[in-house]
Amino acid sequence: MATPFPAGVPSGGTPLDPAALAAQAQLLSPANLAAAARCMYTRIDSFTGEFKFLSLDYPSLIFFQGRFFPSARHALLAAKHPTAVEELACIEDMKELKQIAKTKQEDPDWPRYRLKWMELIQRDKFRRNADLREKLKQTGGRDIVWINTGDAYFGQTRLNKGQNHLGRILMEIRQNIIDDTELESWLVICHDIETEERSLPVLRLLERREGDSTTTEILLRGKSFYRIGKLADNDLVALNPSVSRRHAALVVLKGGHVLLIDLKSKAKTFKNGMPLDHDHVGVQMQTNDSFSLGASSRHYLLEIDTTSVVDYLQRRGRELNRELSLLAEQVNEAQGITTKSLTKVFVGGLAYSTSRYDLCELFAEVGNIKSIVIPQVDRSIPPDYEGAYSVRGIAFVQFEDAESAKKALQCNGKIVNGRSVVVTPANLTREERAAQEDLMAEGEMNFVAATDKTFDHPTHGSLRTGHGLEDSGAAAAAATSRNLLQQADPLTGEPLERSARGNWLHDDERAQESKCVAY
Repeated sequence: MATPFPAGVPSGGTPLDPAALAAQAQLLSPANLAAAARCMYTRIDSFTGEFKFLSLDYPSLIFFQGRFFPSARHALLAAKHPTAVEELACIEDMKELKQIAKTKQEDPDWPRYRLKWMELIQRDKFRRNADLREKLKQTGGRDIVWINTGDAYFGQTRLNKGQNHLGRILMEIRQNIIDDTELESWLVICHDIETEERSLPVLRLLERREGDSTTTEILLRGKSFYRIGKLADNDLVALNPSVSRRHAALVVLKGGHVLLIDLKSKAKTFKNGMPLDHDHVGVQMQTNDSFSLGASSRHYLLEIDTTSVVDYLQRRGRELNRELSLLAEQVNEAQGITTKSLTKVFVGGLAYSTSRYDLCELFAEVGNIKSIVIPQVDRSIPPDYEGAYSVRGIAFVQFEDAESAKKALQCNGKIVNGRSVVVTPANLTREERAAQEDLMAEGEMNFVAATDKTFDHPTHGSLRTGHGLEDSGAAAAAATSRNLLQQADPLTGEPLERSARGNWLHDDERAQESKCVAY
């Protein structure tokens, strides 16, 4: 059996410090070795006989997910198979219960929540039964391991392989019982209590005796639950002989809801004069509800004051909105975008055959398009001309709102007419624009020239035939665009003549160059 060495003592080595040597000798003393052997060889791994109460099959009332079950096994299988709760809860024979459960549909959330559900079930089991708590406490410091044949998650197999989560939960509950924190642990773990201190309402109790018109105000604030009973450490102390030491509790849930819970008192807890039906089951309390304890003549009228909570939530909401606005501005600044100007995007790397129809199809699922501008080589063709083609390989698309423009940036890298397009914010800085122009001038962004197949789409027909043009000026513009499309190498798609920056030379530029040569 391996025994840990104290700090500073290497395993297999000899300590040089006499004090360390003495500590090691004490660690290996017969008494310590005997205690370790008892812990090792007397572990509780068989949930039978005197330890049968640890078994999932042990008959014990469990309140889980809003209803009672006759055993922990019933509750666990009901959580695993939620569509068959009513059927499974009524089966008394455990063997039959397991067989029928195998035929039922498993909850898809079972692997995710099974550990939490097991702890809720086990804690409710021992909280509800004081005798079981005492038996668990009497197991002392012995290890609890659930040895079984098929479940290596909640227990261990015969080869001591498994995670033994059930045993760990039982040992944790046992430690809570020893530390006298089991009630508080049950309240916290088994209820969705409010943990944010500033979200806790103030509970104002008006204490009044029967037949007496005078009242005493009691304020409960700053806690998620309040214990009520005869003991002096309770939050509300009631000294009537019929009141139990831990009689009841008020629990504040998230959302400001308040529950009244009877802690299995001998003389019961009353709400508005009626006894609570079950112990350890919360009953919702509202403002102007009253409760009393046992045979006591004192009644407590409850008022839930949420004024401070509402003020805090409103203030917190304003703070969160400001934080979100700042974060949005930071994100926009990091992308080189301002909230006001993010409505237009730049689209580059387009094939020469790209039309407005193609751009509308690219951004169809983004949002409403306000305008599309396709710059032309021939300035006689307006950039917003309906029949214009992307002869320069670029376009500018403006959306109606900034959110749509942000979504449009996600289209970067999509394929349009066989080309991977670039979608960036249109409001580029000078440095970004220069870098983009350099990229456009490089051979990496060769454009694909239009061919006869370009005009197969019905929306492209007017450019080839002139059909549908409103006037002769538009027809001339269309013809000019078609001629420019034809001025490309059909094999490479490269313009037959272009400047160093990647744009075709205009006729006036050619004339200017001719004059320079003549001189």
